Amino acid sequence: MEGRRYFEYIVVGCGGVGSGTLYWLSKKAGIDVLGLEQFELGHHNGGSQDHSRIIRLAYHDNRYTKLTPDTYKAWEAVEKESGLQLVYNTGGVQFTRKDEMSHVIDAYAKAMAENNISFERLTGSQLRAKFPQFEIDDTYDTIYQPIAGLVDAALANSVHIQLARANGATVLEHCPVQKIEKLPNGRVLVC
Repeated sequence: MEGRRYFEYIVVGCGGVGSGTLYWLSKKAGIDVLGLEQFELGHHNGGSQDHSRIIRLAYHDNRYTKLTPDTYKAWEAVEKESGLQLVYNTGGVQFTRKDEMSHVIDAYAKAMAENNISFERLTGSQLRAKFPQFEIDDTYDTIYQPIAGLVDAALANSVHIQLARANGATVLEHCPVQKIEKLPNGRVLVC
């Protein structure tokens, strides 16, 4: 990167979203991608280096639910390229008291049904029979969705950055951004 001052794409922050963005941009633009991280890579100043992050198909809004199948395809591509398992499927449960928030469970069911995502609508006792660790009764409304789980967040960030670098991207740590300014010629200055 010595002497290089222009990049087509600059990603500010290399946590969960930034590292993923670096990776996917680098697949298309290679050396024209720069990632800037204000701290050291893998720092614990935010939430991106946690043990895990949830991944699921279940959402309460059709706009989000439409997007969810592609998240699994994206993670499968990263796992295949890296040779590492990042996603652990466990299944997922949403539940609430019937008298308080059943409309939320209704919204989950509606959004998943509209997108042909399999799920089971269960009473509290049906959920308890299926998963005894849940000590709830029929005052609860529940949904079980078998395609849900966890992503190893810290490892995923590291893998994204390593793959981005392998694709030619430049990633700098200890490089805080002080200013972003649009120049008269239409370019953007990142300082």
